[in-house]
Amino acid sequence: MRKIELLVLVTIDSLVDAMTILFLGIGNENFLIPNMLMWFMPKQMQF
Repeated sequence: MRKIELLVLVTIDSLVDAMTILFLGIGNENFLIPNMLMWFMPKQMQF
């Protein structure tokens, strides 16, 4: 798989995760930051 295709897939995946986090976090700010850390930290570790 080419790097550009992989980058696009990772970007789309991150956007979907961000949307999910926002929906889960609405009205429940206590879980918003931990969810963001849980979703994004593993992605950063992969690179």
